[in-house]
This record gives sequence, C-alpha cells and structure tokens, in this order.
Amino acid sequence: MIEGRARRVVAVVDADPMAALKALNTALLLDAAVGTRFCTAVFGLLDPAGEGGFTVTLATGGHPPAYHLSPTQGGGVRVEAARAKGGMLVGAFAEAAFASRTLHLAPGHGLLLYTDGLTEARTPTATCSPTQA
Repeated sequence: MIEGRARRVVAVVDADPMAALKALNTALLLDAAVGTRFCTAVFGLLDPAGEGGFTVTLATGGHPPAYHLSPTQGGGVRVEAARAKGGMLVGAFAEAAFASRTLHLAPGHGLLLYTDGLTEARTPTATCSPTQA
C-alpha cells in the first residue's frame, strides 16, 4: 500500500488532478524504497458551481469508476458510472497516461468513491467474488 502521506504531498505540489497523478507516478518510480510496487488511484477536485452544487474533475490511474448518484422523479436513484476513458496504473510505467472527466454535482446529487479492494475481495477459498464480499 502506498502511504497516504505521499499522496497528500503530491496534492500540495499541484492540485490539478491529472498533474497530481503524474507527479505521484514520477515519485513512485524514483523512490527505491517502493521497489516495484504500484497503485490505482482516483484524484478529484471539487469547485463550487455558480448555479449551486459542484463541478467535479476526476482523474484516474487504473482505478474502477466513481458513480454519480442523482434522484429520479419517481423517488429512486439513478446511478451512472463517472468513467474517464483510459488511465493506467500509477507507479508502474514512466510513460503512463492518465484520464480525466468533469461532471456537475447538483444539490441533492452524490458521488460514490470506493476502494478497489472492495471489488477484489476474496472468499476463504481464494475465489474472487464481489457478491460474497
């Protein structure tokens, strides 16, 4: 696991989500103590929107998508993957390309972020089963 401190330091260097992932990628590749370890990451930036809510910019490096949650007229919830096209693992390749997506979160909307450990959970028999996690 990559230490949270390293991720926070990269965010201080540059708050742009794509630039932050590029800086984290470079830092991991240059740190001999990390060795051949890599990670998946999603980095987001929330900006207050003039009409209410937030403009969200998400950059991804090999991480499963976030989900945009919005209420429907019938009282349910619409769930839409906020997937950026592309996005390679962080710390695995010097030439890694990352992807970003911008969306609007209106008042009453939500953004679901989760660890990829949730989707990779294994049962005691070592089979991968998200439904049993």
